[in-house]
Amino acid sequence: MPFRPALLLTLLTFALASCNIPTVPSPSPSPSPSGGVAVAVTPQTTALAFSGTASFVATVTGTSNTSVSWSVTPGGGTIDADGVYKAPGAAGSFQVEARSVADPTVAGTAQVTVSAGGGGGTGTGFLPADRVTSWAPGVPGGIPKYTTVHTTIQAGSGDQGQAIRAALSAAGNAAKSDGIGRVVALGPGTFNYSGALYIPSHVVLRGAGIDSAGKLQTTIVHAPGNESSVIFGQLWPWNYEGTARNLTADAVKGSYSVTVANTNGISPNALVLVDEVSDGPATGFTLGPNDRAIYNNDRHPLGSDSRGWWCRDNRPISQILEVASVSGNTVTFKTPFHITYRTAYQAQLTNYTVPAIERAGVEDLHIKGSGDPTNGFTHYGVYFAIAKECWASGVEIDDSFGSAVQWAMGHHSTFRDSYIHDSHIIRNGGAAYGIDVSQGSSDNLIENNIVIRFNKVSQFRASGGGNVFAYNYTDDGGIDVSPGWMETGIQASHYPTPHFELFEGNYSWNADGEFTEGNAIYITFFRNHLSDLQANTLGWLKQDGPHRMASAFFGHRWYNFAGNVLGLPGKSYSSYTLDSNSAYDSCIWRAGVPNQDGEPNDAQVRVTQLRDGNFDYKTNSVAWSGIGGAGSTARTIPDSLYLTGKPAFFGSNTWPWVDPVGTTKVYTLPAKARYQAGRPNG
Repeated sequence: MPFRPALLLTLLTFALASCNIPTVPSPSPSPSPSGGVAVAVTPQTTALAFSGTASFVATVTGTSNTSVSWSVTPGGGTIDADGVYKAPGAAGSFQVEARSVADPTVAGTAQVTVSAGGGGGTGTGFLPADRVTSWAPGVPGGIPKYTTVHTTIQAGSGDQGQAIRAALSAAGNAAKSDGIGRVVALGPGTFNYSGALYIPSHVVLRGAGIDSAGKLQTTIVHAPGNESSVIFGQLWPWNYEGTARNLTADAVKGSYSVTVANTNGISPNALVLVDEVSDGPATGFTLGPNDRAIYNNDRHPLGSDSRGWWCRDNRPISQILEVASVSGNTVTFKTPFHITYRTAYQAQLTNYTVPAIERAGVEDLHIKGSGDPTNGFTHYGVYFAIAKECWASGVEIDDSFGSAVQWAMGHHSTFRDSYIHDSHIIRNGGAAYGIDVSQGSSDNLIENNIVIRFNKVSQFRASGGGNVFAYNYTDDGGIDVSPGWMETGIQASHYPTPHFELFEGNYSWNADGEFTEGNAIYITFFRNHLSDLQANTLGWLKQDGPHRMASAFFGHRWYNFAGNVLGLPGKSYSSYTLDSNSAYDSCIWRAGVPNQDGEPNDAQVRVTQLRDGNFDYKTNSVAWSGIGGAGSTARTIPDSLYLTGKPAFFGSNTWPWVDPVGTTKVYTLPAKARYQAGRPNG
């Protein structure tokens, strides 16, 4: 039985738990000399790892014959008749071309950058290859800028939800008919609505932007009574799972293809789910050194419905992928597997019975929830489910109840340049989550946001890997009924078993991995500032519980902590333990301790943990500890693990802004500066 978050809310409420990829304009078609036929290729730019794949689309206008012939720079890889490109095994910048069949003098082009880093990151080789994946997150080629306004709606009285829904539907039909993205524009003012707003493919819901004071001019306010969401896809996506079929060979990490028992119902460009059965112990807490997916059995005993809350039953290691091609019983994908899926653990591939929503967005809009938990629904701000290459940019979300932003079976989508804050009630048990990545969601980008005043500012639940949480300002996480508890800061946990997720360049009070629901594995924290102290903007956080700056609880194995700065200058940490195996003392580092009754310490957490190039203000030094404390050689810390260069949103500010080996340890994080300047929307 799939989990509906609010259905268990009353049971959980008082249970204490505890690249910039620039915005890219729509391409201008390349016209024929006669001014008739024109060809445009999307995405205009993209970055790939060696042997990576991407799908290009050619839009032909001025003729009824929309066929094109595809080609690529010699030596720059291959591209098939459907526009599916495969990168070479060498670095370079290459041009993809779509040439009109009707008028061969006309062609459209796009640029591809190929590097070993998977998205162009500068850090190839800095971490062991078995501990990283291809981090090339978000909308491929960046967020497109749709310019064709289908409808403009002005603020009025009463419930305007139906008018907005009708405009979205009509815009979706128009975009489907000619392939041109459409905008439904909302004018300045406040729009009251009830019911969810479903965004169709190739449609953007856009507000009027910010005023001279930096405030968003358009607000949509949901009435109490049901879910208040801007939805890309399906609200309850598990209802659309199709046929599960067995893998006939392991799907190996880094590979793009797999063989299955049959390919009926699997088609190119569709999203599918790959998963496997948990290999952790069914009961008790006696773990093997290589166990991966580990439930907290006190809360999720084998056979309980809760083992299917955020995954198919007892299958928490999962990943959403987009199909590139199908040949016989072989399925090839556009992105690689982030972890190996094993036939020994009944690995399966499942299709969906509905098409994914794609290349749709919400922009420049204040989304205000009703904050009403009494009706049995959870109130989301933005929800990506069975959705690919969708985005939210420049939005503000507040008064949510549940998760302000959630991915559930979402893929290659982007949430950026936004301000999410102030859940309706800052309490554990499902009521107050900021960023929530779940149900196999993979390759998504969460970048340059402010996330403040939630119970958990970030959490990942059975997520699918390749996701990047980067350059976000996160602060003031807690539990209102237990103000002394030191909550987790940035984390990729809260249900088993997120894997190969990257946290880069963020500000938070700590980086952690808790075991309330289960574990996470192969998580990387790179160049973050972990301050040990929250802003306490509401004044009720006591912050007197045991502190930790970098932590991984029971079951969290193969973590990487590299290039981080821990603590604040001028503060004494003489009472802090440097490296603790106890849950009851304040410390710089903590590894393997339980946070639920009945669990022993897990020695494998520290044994498998890599710590390199981290500076802490207790020792006032940079430590190169290697894996399990075995030691490592000091070396140059790369700028990024997913970016090729300085992100545009840093402007004139220093990047990387976290520099553990420099004289200045931390510079300016743009998202934090926006908030502190009183202009969180920009």
